[in-house]
Amino acid sequence: MAIDAHFEETPGAARAPRRRLLLETTGAAGSTGALVRVLNISETGALLQTDTILAPGETIDVDLPEAGSVGAHVVWSVDDLFGCAFAQSLPPHVLSAVRLRARAESVGLPAGSQTEGGFAERLYRLRKARGLTQAQLAAALGVSKPTVWAWEQGRAKPVAERLEGLAAALGVTTADLRPRRSISGIGSGVGEAVAKAREDIALALGISPERVRVMIDL
Repeated sequence: MAIDAHFEETPGAARAPRRRLLLETTGAAGSTGALVRVLNISETGALLQTDTILAPGETIDVDLPEAGSVGAHVVWSVDDLFGCAFAQSLPPHVLSAVRLRARAESVGLPAGSQTEGGFAERLYRLRKARGLTQAQLAAALGVSKPTVWAWEQGRAKPVAERLEGLAAALGVTTADLRPRRSISGIGSGVGEAVAKAREDIALALGISPERVRVMIDL
């Protein structure tokens, strides 16, 4: 589950403005707010991905359906990933409303994001395995950070002429960026599972997926 979101700055009691996290993301790619991806959410906290610098202990306001503004504080950070704990546990109906929104956004993604082998998800995994932020990948390709964000959200895809440069920046071949082919005779589901396993192993070991080989003993 992943939910698009963005930060807005709101006045607060501290010297610096307090950040408000909005799950309403229509037009967020062109907004002045910082882009955020909610990778996971539970009754007690959430995992965020953003290039915005969040300090451990910093408090943010999370705007949730059925609950309004809920306080949360940053517990830990690793690169562009941030673990946040809610001030109070979310009621089950609020968590259900959030997850319904996540499913609705997934259904609403343009064709090509979850179909054709899940290009958006593969791009995200390959970038993380390479240890690059969205800003660093954008700079290497000569595009804007919102462009890379849109690719990873399935809202846009790079033109064919840019795939070679994208593959080089990620340390893979252009074949790794193209739609996955099904494994003959055993269905596309197995092909997707093998591809995801390669990317998961590569991410855990910090190597390129092309260096991972998976053997199936039928």
